Amino acid sequence: MHPRTTVTSMKHGLRRSRPGTRRGVTALGSAALMLSMAVVVASVLVASPTAQAAKLGRAKVSRPGVLTSCTATLGVDGCTIATGTNSATINYTLTLLHPSCNGIDTSGCVGSVFTQSFLGGLLSGTSTVAGSCHGSPPWTFATASNFSPLLGLETTVSCSTTFSWSGEYPTSVGINVIELNGQAITIANSDHQFGGPIPPPPPVASFTYAAVPGQPGAYVFTSTSASPTNLALSEAWTSSDGGTGTGVTWSHTFESSTTYTVTLEVTDSASNSDSASQNVTVTLPTTPPGNSGYLITGSDGSVYTFGSATPRGDLPASGVRVNNIKGLAVTADQAGYWMVGADGGVFAFGDAGFVGSLPGAGIRVSNVVGIVPTADGAGYWMVGADGGVFAFGDAGFVGSLPSAGIRVSNVVGIAATADHGGYWMVGADGGVFAFGDAALLGSLPGNRIHVSNIVAITST
Repeated sequence: MHPRTTVTSMKHGLRRSRPGTRRGVTALGSAALMLSMAVVVASVLVASPTAQAAKLGRAKVSRPGVLTSCTATLGVDGCTIATGTNSATINYTLTLLHPSCNGIDTSGCVGSVFTQSFLGGLLSGTSTVAGSCHGSPPWTFATASNFSPLLGLETTVSCSTTFSWSGEYPTSVGINVIELNGQAITIANSDHQFGGPIPPPPPVASFTYAAVPGQPGAYVFTSTSASPTNLALSEAWTSSDGGTGTGVTWSHTFESSTTYTVTLEVTDSASNSDSASQNVTVTLPTTPPGNSGYLITGSDGSVYTFGSATPRGDLPASGVRVNNIKGLAVTADQAGYWMVGADGGVFAFGDAGFVGSLPGAGIRVSNVVGIVPTADGAGYWMVGADGGVFAFGDAGFVGSLPSAGIRVSNVVGIAATADHGGYWMVGADGGVFAFGDAALLGSLPGNRIHVSNIVAITST
């Protein structure tokens, strides 16, 4: 038997097709106002900066235009409060309790108003206040506090004051408006107060996750959520396969290869909550079909299957009479197989592709002992007892014993490397020969083990 390179594909054999608290607003006392009689700028203070977390999902943060309760202490007035992420606007209607002096210096009418705006519950930081009132003719309320003369005979005015801050959230916003007579003296019992609570914003839910190395389907989820007001958070986890958990981290193992939805809900100590969801695509190692079964082949080409192994056909059932079958190799998807005879005849069943045989190429031998396919099933190698190798299809010839000047007659099997860039042969005495990128890792004679009954070699 002699080494051969790739042989022209010629079919010899059979081809079988696969079977089918609002905080109150404190009014300025009359005495204080009379002493001031000037612009009083409220000191507005805010607490430490908010730590913002990266969001890996949707968030329900406080947004501009979200209404909260507003109280006007006088029944003739009205107000609303719209809160934003770092701002709040009081829209209020002021109805004077006394008629306008209309430019006349008198003590029984309203000649001007004194306003003061403030934020409550803040310790440090910065804020700004801007506002305006609209009447006919217009009244103007400047930032913070001011002393504003009134014009005309207006008794009702609509105003809007916006508070902006940085840092933690205030607990309340408020505005005092006090009527002054034409001599700029406070009119008794004329305090108009507007204000209300600022609800704390909800937490912002977010999380990361990572697969656990060496544990297929196992993942660890870690909350990266934050509370803008630094409140304590509790975490609750759910997944679309029914998994649940609590705590900052959660470990969970998925049982199937598919996409799951994992949701984290965080709740702060004020009972505000937010949730974030992410899709997790899980890919588990596949178990090749047939790993729970096997095939036995007779020298006549008969095939016997056990467990999950599926028969794809055999020679006796096809009416082919031979008695020299030496080996069988299965396709990667376990849906077909090749048989090889001592003469190098190849028989393909199922989805195994026939790409040539020795008789079909006019080569006469009788010592073929094994066959091994390439990874894609588009080629295969045969080996003879003398270590001669024949390559078909996309199988690459990388050497043989005869071509290396080695004379033996006891080769019993061949196995290919994972990348199919090389192969090993084994003799009946356990001697191993490596070709291509196959590494010689040892042999029985090399380890002073003497036997003569080795029948096969298989790569891992």
